[in-house]
Amino acid sequence: MVRAPLTCPSPTLGASVLSPGWHLPNLRSACCPSCVFHGLHAVHPSPEASMQSPSSTTFDNALNTAQRALQVACVLALHTFAATSAQAQTAPALTVTTVSSSADETVLRVTVPKPALDSVETANGVFQRFASQGGATVISDSREVGFPELPLTGFSLALPVDGGDKTSVEIKPEGGIQRLPARLYPVQPPDSTPAGLRDKPGFAFDAERYKNGGKTPGQNLGELPVFRGDANVQGYRLAPYGYQPGDQLITYYPSYLVTIKHPGKCFVADRLLLREATGAPKAGFDAIDQRIESLPLPAFQFAINKDLASKLRCAPTGLQIDPAVFGARFLIVTHPNFKAAADTLKAHKQALGITTRVVTTAQITGGPANATEGQIRNWIATYYNTHLVRPKWVLLMGDSEFLPTHYDQNNSWDNALNAGDMWYGQFLPGATATTIPPFGIGRFPVDTLAQANTIVSKVMAFENSPPANPFFGNDYYSRLTFASYFQGSGPTDERWFVETSEIVRNHALSKGYSPARLYNADAGANPQNYNGGASLPAALKKPTFAWDANSADIVAAINQGTSILYHRDHGWWTGWGDPSFSTGNLASVSVTNNQFPVVFSINCASGIFDNETVNASYKTPGSGTLINSATTYWAESFLRKSDGALAVIGDTRQSSTIDNNHLTLGLFDGVFPGLISTFGTNSPVQRLGDLLNYAKSYISQVAAGSQASRHPLSSNGTRPGIGNLRQELTIYNLLGDPTVKLRVSPPWQFTSLGVSVLQQVARVRVVLEPTCKTCPPELGRPEWITAVAFDPKTGREIARGLLNSDGVGDIPLGDWKGDVLVRVASPDGATAQASSNEVDTDGDGVADSRDNCVAVSNKNQLDTDGDGYGNACDADLNNDGFTNALDTGLFKAQLGKRGLAGDLNGDGIVNSLDTGRFSKLIGKVPGPSALHFISAAR
Repeated sequence: MVRAPLTCPSPTLGASVLSPGWHLPNLRSACCPSCVFHGLHAVHPSPEASMQSPSSTTFDNALNTAQRALQVACVLALHTFAATSAQAQTAPALTVTTVSSSADETVLRVTVPKPALDSVETANGVFQRFASQGGATVISDSREVGFPELPLTGFSLALPVDGGDKTSVEIKPEGGIQRLPARLYPVQPPDSTPAGLRDKPGFAFDAERYKNGGKTPGQNLGELPVFRGDANVQGYRLAPYGYQPGDQLITYYPSYLVTIKHPGKCFVADRLLLREATGAPKAGFDAIDQRIESLPLPAFQFAINKDLASKLRCAPTGLQIDPAVFGARFLIVTHPNFKAAADTLKAHKQALGITTRVVTTAQITGGPANATEGQIRNWIATYYNTHLVRPKWVLLMGDSEFLPTHYDQNNSWDNALNAGDMWYGQFLPGATATTIPPFGIGRFPVDTLAQANTIVSKVMAFENSPPANPFFGNDYYSRLTFASYFQGSGPTDERWFVETSEIVRNHALSKGYSPARLYNADAGANPQNYNGGASLPAALKKPTFAWDANSADIVAAINQGTSILYHRDHGWWTGWGDPSFSTGNLASVSVTNNQFPVVFSINCASGIFDNETVNASYKTPGSGTLINSATTYWAESFLRKSDGALAVIGDTRQSSTIDNNHLTLGLFDGVFPGLISTFGTNSPVQRLGDLLNYAKSYISQVAAGSQASRHPLSSNGTRPGIGNLRQELTIYNLLGDPTVKLRVSPPWQFTSLGVSVLQQVARVRVVLEPTCKTCPPELGRPEWITAVAFDPKTGREIARGLLNSDGVGDIPLGDWKGDVLVRVASPDGATAQASSNEVDTDGDGVADSRDNCVAVSNKNQLDTDGDGYGNACDADLNNDGFTNALDTGLFKAQLGKRGLAGDLNGDGIVNSLDTGRFSKLIGKVPGPSALHFISAAR
């Protein structure tokens, strides 16, 4: 921070301008010789006016009005000197420590450090801001815009599930009150990042609103119901510092004793403790469901009393549930038009050990297919509350005109309501618009059955036939692509896009990854410094780094194979701002070998899918271009493309630059634990629905003050907090399958599988080993290994179970006495099949149980597009579920080329010999294939 000339109001000197070379003694005498200074020390990192007694009135009342106004002005001038000479200071952190914790009461102590202030020059004069309090979050909630900016602190607490509404909070100050004159900086309106609008918002100050923003020290700032369900997690917020705008006076106590009384005995309702709920499969939870039931609850692990609360478990009481009424772990809500695709996905998930239920909107309404959002949520809530085994994941199959999304409050910038699907999981008692759902939610925003089939085919291919791993560090799993933008024509970044990306990238480097930097800047820019003043790494300075990434670079990275494609910059309905990557560029994207990227599109509105149902007046900022209900925008196009994205996490509206940075940190802390050292666990969160909930839990904790802000420093040395939690939670959605795992390491492989049946027990033994010999050791073994037995004639599921860590297990078959086909799988992406009685129908030397063309001889098992169907029986080149005229055009385009899916006879080239085979397959579905046997036989 530059020491600027200081204007000093003085009745004897008038407006005296002191040069940058002034010193404190001269300032005190020249500026205000008549002022009385109480405890004001020489220049110090934490200038303060300290008064030890709360009853002292010397400072407040001893002076007449003129003297008091003059004193405040003088002290502010001294603060300007202290702050500007201290640069961007870092003060000791606010801390929350546990004094005692029991089932009935939690007592915490909030310790408050002496403030360090930095001065900010504005068009409305000099203001002071709290310097970085060791990552303390400043109050920047949108409801606080225009009020004086103060730090907040808080914590999340697990409350008893049997405690009712008997919770009380007491905040007791400890020690003498402290006072410090200051003119605090006003909370600024949040800024957004729509593509094409790069101007940084100007400083805003409304004196009338400002004076109404006073707070008392230790003031309770309200509570956030972070999670509701089998555990109740509540966020508590308080203002450690008070401020009275009229007096321009900060007040605080050295500490506060916070007592939360929460009578109750049970903190986790654990269904595994229900009598007759475990044991034999028909008694409730089988071995697979027990593992799924034990997965972490959203937000619970972040409660300050989690260790005690996790031990105080009980069986839920008052349940009117027949254990024989089985529920499903994966719930697919679909429009009837897409039920065939939903059923295919169901069969696939069942074979992986994830019980799945498909329900149509017509079944929900009992009549017409156009169900309302209320009808859909009520049905989900009823299903969730009336089944012993409940959903962990929910998929909405259909675009917004088929399955409505939820419209919430007005967007902060757009002339449209915020839209999102998180609302479908906010139905449990006590839940609000900021409560994290008890399950992961995703959507396939499709208009046709063919589009739905395409996305289902990609999911199945990714999970059944994972990409190969030639060498870690140069493969799909370890290739991460980061696209970002340095904003501004000068040497200092006007935003934090690049710095946020570099924070994540540096952590990934420590894990053995090397994300590609596809960064861009204006041609005349010379990037030197981050927004907070720190220098960019030497590797990012010109001419070493060109800052010229473009759409061609992004396309090349996707086509090479990248597990994560991440963008942090401006965006809009049609894609990314810088580097530019829009809907038109998708035609050049061609993913091969199932190397589909998971896309983190963290910008403005690039995740829109509700253009058919949003208000028709919704328009582009600046140009005024109206939304078009007939257009397929970027995110939907990328997801629907057969060789495009596996999933997209993005937002439906304009969003806050700052809030998006926080969300980015939450997402990547889930992928690479340890990015935020005070948050989360050592285990990665890989299922996409769970990952988005994890990131939303993180920003909820920041908003509650229970997590210190890790946002990059601003130009004034502060770390901004969450501006509009409700909006950020609402508008970010997962377009994709919430059960799919994001893989940044190759799955272990099953090299051989043996199945035998003895006395109605299937004995399964699979040999598993890592496919990656060069991966970091912490990448570890599969989460678990499931084995599902089927009737080989009908595809009916007979029994299922878990194998041990060595790949061995027995599956009781009940009264089944015939042969079985067994699918062995891990959630991480490895699968294998074998039969207790192997046969080879087509005589190609490959057993039917694992033949990708059961009825057509194809000894080489060539499957160019990796969809589980061999080329010999698969002319469905666009993977939409059947061979038609669309595939004919693709086939003609492949003639004369090598290594493509149109090579139906496997001779290495698409030619006239393949034309005859293609003609015979027109109008047919691909297969039959053993890898799709269960879905074909359902």
